[in-house]
Amino acid sequence: MGAVDIVFTEPACAPRNTPRLIIKSFHSPSSQCSSLFERETVCASPEIGTFQTILQALRRIVFSEYHAAGSPTGAYMLRKGKYKFIYYVDYSPELFDLEINPEETMNLANNNEYKKIVKEYEGLVRDICDPEAVNRKAKEDQNILIEKFGGREKAFSMGTPGASPVPG
Repeated sequence: MGAVDIVFTEPACAPRNTPRLIIKSFHSPSSQCSSLFERETVCASPEIGTFQTILQALRRIVFSEYHAAGSPTGAYMLRKGKYKFIYYVDYSPELFDLEINPEETMNLANNNEYKKIVKEYEGLVRDICDPEAVNRKAKEDQNILIEKFGGREKAFSMGTPGASPVPG
């Protein structure tokens, strides 16, 4: 991941001799911002908020899609804030809270408490693309390539194996 340039200006209630402007490149903003100051909250003013609030405002949506020749369907991943949502064409979605479950072992998508988030995140995916249409086009393109290389069996026998052989 590339660096993110963030500009911080100190509010009027900051302690004296505090830098008035900080420009810093972060590779992991959430883990480094609080180290810039002795405390996370610079002042208790609701107009200014905390650095955590600033960081949340700076979070962007991350989107990716996956279409493998051996995969039965396309997968569309959206990360926003603490949640990671995966939409599959013709399969149930997945939702993970990466703050409490960074290993992604607890799918929250079928939990009624998270239905609103699932609906919101699916809407965000659909704002970016039409998953069903993109999936159809990807499969069409894959089939054209497979035929170009002499059919399914020949295409799967080409190239290097998917994993390194076991030593010895």
